[in-house]
Amino acid sequence: MILSRPQEAALWRGEDVAAKAGVHGSAVTRTAKKLGYKGYLELRQELRRMHDQYLAAEHSNGRQAFRNEAGQTILGQLVSREMDSLSAATGSVDQHSINRAADLVMSARDIYIYGRGNSIPLCDQTERRFRRLGRSVHDLSGETDQDIAEQLLRMGEPDLLVVFAFRRSTRPLRQLLNYAEAVNCKVLLITDDLRVVHPVPVVTLAAPRGDEGTFTTLSVPMLMLNAIVLSIQRRYEHDVAPFQQKLKNILEGFEY
Repeated sequence: MILSRPQEAALWRGEDVAAKAGVHGSAVTRTAKKLGYKGYLELRQELRRMHDQYLAAEHSNGRQAFRNEAGQTILGQLVSREMDSLSAATGSVDQHSINRAADLVMSARDIYIYGRGNSIPLCDQTERRFRRLGRSVHDLSGETDQDIAEQLLRMGEPDLLVVFAFRRSTRPLRQLLNYAEAVNCKVLLITDDLRVVHPVPVVTLAAPRGDEGTFTTLSVPMLMLNAIVLSIQRRYEHDVAPFQQKLKNILEGFEY
């Protein structure tokens, strides 16, 4: 199970692995020791290290090619960086994870979306796309702590929290995730760094966006969002088609 889902496994605690595998916690420790590790914690650290090396290698290759292209315009260089990041994303996120994210969206009663800073445009686009699919959506980005707290009053087990978090975790994000865990709300994390959050999300979509300290793109998380939407339209066509037709009818009414 760990090998089939290495991105998410790098975030799991020992008890998370045991629960997902349906075994006692001691079995996880024994398995890690059989693989040559002192315990599961050391195995998880190795998974994180390997993933970090993979992300670094993807961008090192792209960055070297980027620097070797002499005479490029700034626009041309940015396009090259975008292409490198988008290409790396295909090797970081598989279709199974996209499908699981789509299932979470469609099974949720209410969807809460959270992001800060550069993530706010992503939250806005997520709200719009999910709303067009007939989902009940609450955008928490750009809100004050008071506004967020008021919107969380009805959050519960049937709901989903979608989080855009990059590079580092913040105190408000940690508080929000802790509250979601307390009320059994599922979490979908879209990120570029597997170590940014805890508690562990149900589904994590992680792909590099560029090197820290240099230009980082929003195209990669937007690509993952679009992949989720397309997966929903393909897998839940009969569920979303009535809402799309209704939206079309409403818009046509405004035109007359």
